[in-house]
Amino acid sequence: MVVKGHVRDTACYKTLVDGYIKVKRIHKALRLAEEMTQRELFPDLEMQNTLRSFHAKWHVAFAE
Repeated sequence: MVVKGHVRDTACYKTLVDGYIKVKRIHKALRLAEEMTQRELFPDLEMQNTLRSFHAKWHVAFAE
């Protein structure tokens, strides 16, 4: 969702990615993270850790 005259910033992306991860929609979260870097916005340390944490949990659950 883009509101006319509003450009997404790092905080907006971080909030959206975190929300998608919490409801286990990892593909949406990763797509937003990719979109973010294409717009030359880069995740902060907290967002990187959130993505890594979910990725690690997902791989452990998948391996079991």
